[in-house]
Amino acid sequence: ELAGQASNFLPNMGSAQEVAVDFSSGTADQATGGVRINIIPREGGNEFTGSLFATGANSHFQGDNYTEDLQARGLRTPNSVKMNYDVNPTIGGPLERDKVWFYGAARWTKTQNFVGGMFHNVNEGVENIWTYTADLDRPAVVNSFQRSVNLRLTWQANPKNKFSVFVDDQGRCQCAIVNATTAPEAAIEIKYPVQRMSTLSWTAPQTNRLLLEARAGFRRENYKYNAMDASDPRKRLITVTEQGSVGGAPAGLQYHGGGIGGATATQPYQNTDGRNYDVVFAASYITGTHALKVGASDTIVLRDESLDDNVFHTSYRFNNTIPNQITQRSTPYTKAQRQPVGIGLYAQDKWTIDQFTFNVGVRFDYLKIRIPAQHLDPAPHVPRRNLDLPETEKPELTGPTMALMSR
Repeated sequence: ELAGQASNFLPNMGSAQEVAVDFSSGTADQATGGVRINIIPREGGNEFTGSLFATGANSHFQGDNYTEDLQARGLRTPNSVKMNYDVNPTIGGPLERDKVWFYGAARWTKTQNFVGGMFHNVNEGVENIWTYTADLDRPAVVNSFQRSVNLRLTWQANPKNKFSVFVDDQGRCQCAIVNATTAPEAAIEIKYPVQRMSTLSWTAPQTNRLLLEARAGFRRENYKYNAMDASDPRKRLITVTEQGSVGGAPAGLQYHGGGIGGATATQPYQNTDGRNYDVVFAASYITGTHALKVGASDTIVLRDESLDDNVFHTSYRFNNTIPNQITQRSTPYTKAQRQPVGIGLYAQDKWTIDQFTFNVGVRFDYLKIRIPAQHLDPAPHVPRRNLDLPETEKPELTGPTMALMSR
């Protein structure tokens, strides 16, 4: 119901009535162009209904083309499935016939795949041993899990006014993001302790041609890269990036300490909390061959981040096990961003004549972003840091856009 291009939500297809894909560049009712996927929800009805979709596989369901020639070229093991599943039950029906309905769905997905050529380190977790030796009895596994539980309530107040409330609560763990150059001990871990979306919508067909609709929504996502508390022994392990080829692993291997990645590609530990507030209003006038639509929207975004590191706030680079570079970071610190205004106004008109569709539209957007006043405290590698950063207003982004499309 709300824009999801900047979201980590998993579509819960059990609660979808229909999926519409629009690939005709862009229309004026959208702030951005490109392909748009609209997941139209189920609302329930006067009969109780339900469904169950379930699928799964493990290594016994997979073949491979791992030949002696590939082995001779250095591929120790191919990528393969360990265990994957997707379970999606649904149920819906009336709370009051002809007036109030509900529809709920849950979805659990899990992906575990072996990473070809990558194994755990024999010296994994040992603080003062700086070498990587592949443990061929412990192949590396990419491990991720996500769940979704949602519920929609629909109230037909009268023939011309319908209200709907929707809540989707999700959780996600990319518990080990391993690849050909990342040992399991250095794998990035991303957890989403809070991932929640709720919407309230109103639709009102005034006539058989005029439709009024409004929606308001709130979305919050809190995610943590390499989420660890201060007592976790892994925080005492410094990440090493090896330029040479060691232990049978390719050049560029990261090992020993927590992975350096995250959203900034430089900080091992990051906690981000984002909140989006959206309001949308539209009026549509539709005949058989003509559709006029006008509307407005506003999006408010609040984002806070805290960044940290291992207890040494340091990482190393080796070349064939010989240290040749040290990186020290100015962690910990926090930062914040606010978008108090994100207004869009638009009007578009579409005509269809035989096989020809002509669409013209105009849109005006106003975007305001503010960096609130912040303070930087001292940190281990910047002990004299004590900065007050004043509030900063980024340049306001405004401007009309016009769209003219035919197909």
